[in-house]
Amino acid sequence: MSTHQPERVDGITTYNRIIKTAKSLFSKKGFHATSTNEIILKAKIATGTFYQYFDSKRDLYNYLVKDYRTRIFKTIKESITNYTKREDIEYYGIKAYLDFVIKDRLAYKIIWESLFVDEEFFFNYYVTFARKYAQQLALFSDVNQNIDLEVMSFVLIGISNFVGIELLSKKNPLEIDTNFYVEEILKILRKGIFSESH
Repeated sequence: MSTHQPERVDGITTYNRIIKTAKSLFSKKGFHATSTNEIILKAKIATGTFYQYFDSKRDLYNYLVKDYRTRIFKTIKESITNYTKREDIEYYGIKAYLDFVIKDRLAYKIIWESLFVDEEFFFNYYVTFARKYAQQLALFSDVNQNIDLEVMSFVLIGISNFVGIELLSKKNPLEIDTNFYVEEILKILRKGIFSESH
């Protein structure tokens, strides 16, 4: 994959317009139904300008997926900076993720369609995420180290992913108080799903 970051202000403006246009088209029509020429026409740029920044439509799409990963990492990291207990880190990290996907609902469409665009890239997205997550879990004594931490990280990612989908299915997701959902998730993490009488 190859992208070429612009340095001049006018180049940055054009680059961002290409990205915004592609994101809109990919989310509405999907990767395969969107042509490079359509992105060029909608972005109102010359063909050569597109290839000045991206080698192909696939490179542009993969850039969008990687950009989402970077932004999600950054959002979560900033939300947990002031916390030292793993339980608090999970709470505010999950909340930050849910708030992010509610505000930018295109994230799911772009990231999940990558499974059908570039399967290896899609798996690498989540494996990279999970391994970084597991490395962090290993640093905390209040995390049960008798459970495989990579499996644990995938479980936690899965919970956040599918609760996010559930929130987006609501009529007015921006009006939802994500604290309620995060607290319910933490109840599961603290106590498990089985009652004491089980």
